[in-house]
Amino acid sequence: MVTMPLCALRVRSVMMIRATQPTQAVLALDLEGTLISNAMSQFPRTGLHAFLVSSAELFGKNNIVIYTTVSQTLFRDIANRLYDEGHVPEWFTTIRYIEWAGQIKDLRCVSADIEKVLLVDDFEGYIEPQQKHRWVEMTPYIHPYHDDDALDKLTKTLIERRFTDF
Repeated sequence: MVTMPLCALRVRSVMMIRATQPTQAVLALDLEGTLISNAMSQFPRTGLHAFLVSSAELFGKNNIVIYTTVSQTLFRDIANRLYDEGHVPEWFTTIRYIEWAGQIKDLRCVSADIEKVLLVDDFEGYIEPQQKHRWVEMTPYIHPYHDDDALDKLTKTLIERRFTDF
């Protein structure tokens, strides 16, 4: 029996139940604790702009998505503020947002072929156990916030994974 991911079950129209069928790899990014501190303080992680530019070169900006617990409305507000302050490229303000339902991040909400998806997240508890091989663990960005090189290290990891996993 094939089970539908919760994200697909929430959609009313069968025409809208269409997981992306990428011909290229897809990079799914968490927001809180990964790219920024959290939705309240919204401190951008050191090197965020450069990381997103590098990721767009590796995956294509249309193959990068946000998969977060933060509502889409709040995410768009945060993305626009980060853009206004020069911390992210303009395309980040319109990045595809993955609607999350349930307790875990099911990569079938990103693509029907999870083998084409890498999920960057700082919290293992949100990772579907059968999909952990698609998870790229990120060091949490937590208080006290300081400059770190985690996004530089992540870029190197993504380069390796991009050319070994796909």
